[in-house]
Amino acid sequence: MNDGILAYYLIGSLAFLFLFRWAHRDWGKAAIATVFAPLVIVPMTFVGFLAISLLLRGINSVLAYADWDFSRNTIGFVALVLTSALLVVLLAYYCRDQRAVANVKAGPWMGVRYKAPEARGQVKRPVR
Repeated sequence: MNDGILAYYLIGSLAFLFLFRWAHRDWGKAAIATVFAPLVIVPMTFVGFLAISLLLRGINSVLAYADWDFSRNTIGFVALVLTSALLVVLLAYYCRDQRAVANVKAGPWMGVRYKAPEARGQVKRPVR
């Protein structure tokens, strides 16, 4: 394998590890999420690129009647950029939601309780 591609994989994996560490608030969950992230990201990328490129080709065929059609390379590049933007947005939503879920854990009974520390230093007034 090319050393440059291997370096990109390692840098990307480290970036995912630290991003998932921030999202999950736990190194173990972050490592598992980093290992299994390609099982979700690769098929989602393929399906997203296929759907966006087919949509752009359909729009291009309509534009061909007005002689405004684009080349296949342009359509492929635009589909690649839109797919990348879509994946970044979905990754941001995932990390935001996991960050919120990381504060919640199962309580001893039904329902949930928050893991966030209790506020200290609050002055309690005596009841009159």
